[in-house]
Amino acid sequence: MVELQERLESIRTAELEKCLRRLGPVTADQRQALELLTTQIVNKILHYPILRLKESADEPQERESLRQTIRKIFGLR
Repeated sequence: MVELQERLESIRTAELEKCLRRLGPVTADQRQALELLTTQIVNKILHYPILRLKESADEPQERESLRQTIRKIFGLR
C-alpha cells in the first residue's frame, strides 16, 4: 500500500527532524545512524501488513477486507 508507506515515511521524517532539532548539532555519521534506525522501524511496522496483503492476492474479498482494516487503523482515506 503506497499510501501507507508514504504516510509512515512522512511521520518518520517529521519526527526525525524534531529529534534532530532537540539534539542540536550531530555528525553526518550520527545523522545517518538515526536515518537508518528510523527507516528500519518503519519497514518493520510495514512488513506484516504488506505481507498479509500479498498473501491474500488470490482472495479478493479477504484482500479488500484487509485493505479497509489497514486504512482504518492508520487513518488513511
